[in-house]
Amino acid sequence: MLRLRWIPVIALLACACWVAASASGASSALVVSMDVPSATSLTNNCTATPATRFGSVLPGTEATTATGAGACSVTFGSSNDSSALRLGVRDGAANAMTSAGAAWSIDRPGGTAMRAVARNGSVVVAAGQYGLLMRSVNGGSSFTEQWGVGSGDYIFDVEHLPGSSNTWLAAAGNAHLYYSTDVQSSSPGNPAWTDLRAQLVAGGWPGSTHVMGVTMANATTWWVTGWGGWVAKTTNAGANWSAYQLPGVAVAHDIHAIDLNTAYIAASDAKLLTTTLGGDNAGEWTVRTHACGCWWTMLAVADASHVYVGSDSGTIARWDGSSYVTSTEVADRQFEPNSLAVADSDPDTLFVGTAYGNVLRSTNAAVGFTRYWTQALGVVDGITAASPTDAIAVGANQTISQTTTGTSWSTIYQDVSKQSLAAVAADPVDGRRAISVGTEGTILRTTNSGTTWSPVASGTTTHLLDVSWLDSNRVVAVGRGGVVVRSGNGGATWTVGTNASTGDLTAVAGSGAHAWAVGTGGIILRSTDAGATWLPQTSGTTTSLEGVVAFDTQKVWAVGALGTVLRSTNGGATWTPGTGLPAWAQASDVAAVDATTLVLSTRFTGTFRSTDAGATWALVPTGDVGWAIDADGPVVATLDKWGAMLVSTDGGATFGARTSPFAGVDTMATLGLDVIDEHTFYATDDLGYSLSQNESSAAAAQIADYSGGSNFGSDDTTGAFGVCLQSLASAAPAGTWVADGGTCTAVDTDPWKAIPAAPQTVATAASGVTGTATFVWGLGPRLNQPPGAYSASVVFEAIAPAA
Repeated sequence: MLRLRWIPVIALLACACWVAASASGASSALVVSMDVPSATSLTNNCTATPATRFGSVLPGTEATTATGAGACSVTFGSSNDSSALRLGVRDGAANAMTSAGAAWSIDRPGGTAMRAVARNGSVVVAAGQYGLLMRSVNGGSSFTEQWGVGSGDYIFDVEHLPGSSNTWLAAAGNAHLYYSTDVQSSSPGNPAWTDLRAQLVAGGWPGSTHVMGVTMANATTWWVTGWGGWVAKTTNAGANWSAYQLPGVAVAHDIHAIDLNTAYIAASDAKLLTTTLGGDNAGEWTVRTHACGCWWTMLAVADASHVYVGSDSGTIARWDGSSYVTSTEVADRQFEPNSLAVADSDPDTLFVGTAYGNVLRSTNAAVGFTRYWTQALGVVDGITAASPTDAIAVGANQTISQTTTGTSWSTIYQDVSKQSLAAVAADPVDGRRAISVGTEGTILRTTNSGTTWSPVASGTTTHLLDVSWLDSNRVVAVGRGGVVVRSGNGGATWTVGTNASTGDLTAVAGSGAHAWAVGTGGIILRSTDAGATWLPQTSGTTTSLEGVVAFDTQKVWAVGALGTVLRSTNGGATWTPGTGLPAWAQASDVAAVDATTLVLSTRFTGTFRSTDAGATWALVPTGDVGWAIDADGPVVATLDKWGAMLVSTDGGATFGARTSPFAGVDTMATLGLDVIDEHTFYATDDLGYSLSQNESSAAAAQIADYSGGSNFGSDDTTGAFGVCLQSLASAAPAGTWVADGGTCTAVDTDPWKAIPAAPQTVATAASGVTGTATFVWGLGPRLNQPPGAYSASVVFEAIAPAA
């Protein structure tokens, strides 16, 4: 198989007009300049299978794609200047023809995920990844770190004994449960933590099962919950435990006890389990199932009539002791729930930690919510409330934020060296170059396919949420508060523009000088000068938008919360809704395979595909995978929240599993994905990991680039893959390129060439003339070529002027 991508690139001609000084005494001249875009065009006749696909080829047997009238032909030109057609390998590397399945490389490990936080008076304890515990004894003014507690397993929950600042429990992975009685009194030294794993396992808890939730009714009676629906109880301060499984429960995420007999569990499949009998065994729990079809992953309890449960798919509900009296959907990128907290003194005030650094606050018992920004970018995965106005939240990159008003948040702790990375995008022509953006205006740049990443000054400390290349020089990034930064030299330097809106901009895309940005409240903005200035467009919705893709300067699509899909065929002058997404679907990203085929990802609802330019959408069988999505021609890749990866090579019609970029890497949420070709990808997450996969690690499965001589005829030890310029019309060959004038058979006497690693000029056309180049692709697999699918992603681009 051969993948081709066509990227039109517009060059600018600068015209400087001098205005002479007049006799009135003006002391200097002015320079008035303007940019005149070259009206380049680039079309192709390479979409038919025979033009770009070899089909089934036997080892040691030469083959070509279609020749003659069925060959791949490309037309190019410029109405007002000479033009050139350039050709290169999309990932900027050799060899060009490679099988899928290369390994992932990781650069710049990010910060530590904070999963849980609890507070009693002036003592605050936060915990998370790598067995990290952080303690403050002054209400959060300062924190000390304690690393690698016990085995260093992930700590999922921390709780204190009611009324005590010294006695605490911490629930962790692989049956670890830590106990301390000197959390406050040990200051300034570290508290001592005792691992109760042996006692818990002796009571019947499986040794490999994570402890997810913990609660202390009094000094001796505690419960823990975890994976597999496991529950354990002790009545003698952890010396002995009795463990059992809840039937039909995949995960018992969290637990909270009001007293010795009354407790609540938030569990999978929208199950809230309640007991007033002490919860000594599975039979003493009653299941209260909600109709949302979601998983309850968080719990906050003020009293028996204010039991709050939440799902990370967007539902927040309150149980009043007999029924679910409220059920609120807050399903979009800004509101995705991850943690709950309620103030005992005011059971109607609820705080919800969410994705992308936001906290929701309700003052009417979860009927309605207001969104506030905590100053963090990553997931707010833990939250605790001391009062209706005083709360502390924790999340990715050891970020700890606090509010004392209930509305205004400030960062009280953060490891500034560890930043979340919200998005990644690669040069549309040279895949070796990519930009990643994130927290505090972070911009990272790679020029070597992700082997190394270097920080670049962005000029802002505002969180950046997305980045897009408009061509190989112009790059635009957007973020919080409508911030826009742009580069005209491939991301080497950046300029901060005037904020394009007062709302957050969550995504940006474009082509040439044209760009669109979308965001909260249904914001859609358009720029026709590569992001220098922006004008609002009427979206027809107030729902937050998360993703946008532009196929060209006219065809644009935007997606967002609550099943929102918008499409435009006139550059955004008007937008039309698409149909087919469930009303609860959280559309998180969208990608264009071609002008009529699109794919979009949703959080927890899967992947959807349209074959009618976004008018209607149908679910593709990918399960829940569909967090981030990107396409390069018929190659489509999608990631779920925790990094599971699926790849399609038929435009999103079918998908197959691939090695996860985050295999062996802890992640709280995958955020960025960019597809270069079938075997080359970039990915980022909110812990600051930059990951890349390229063909260099799949060398054993590569087919060598054609190198002249007798490759096709006799080189059966390495194989050969090349391209032959079959013919030219109204154009002249450039450099060493020669038109065959025949059918380009797979023999060494025809003018075969390797596909250049970097874009190389193949042919030129005079001003106002449209040239046509016709190509044939040739393959000579070696005798021992391993079976499988091989592909190469190739870029054509038209530039003007030709030089």
